[in-house]
Amino acid sequence: MEKHQFFLNEELTLHSFAREIDMSSRLISSCINKNMGYNFNEWVNGYRVERALEIIETDRENRLSIEGIGSDSGFKSRSAMYAAFQKKLGHSPGHYRKK
Repeated sequence: MEKHQFFLNEELTLHSFAREIDMSSRLISSCINKNMGYNFNEWVNGYRVERALEIIETDRENRLSIEGIGSDSGFKSRSAMYAAFQKKLGHSPGHYRKK
């Protein structure tokens, strides 16, 4: 996931990921659930949140919009980004911007 940055694809699904890495989607799902306690979407969104945080950290002058950061991180929509941030970190993306 990290090496090829599959998470940046807004259209990524378990099945498309499985095809890309030539593995069974059932096996991938089972491994993620058993080893990490997440479902596939939560796992992917974790990578996206981390990418968004990296972008926010480097955008010290707040030149990028939250929507742009979300898009650059693989989120399909602003609401998907906000939901992922709330679930993973308990705050909105704006909370992490420098004032």
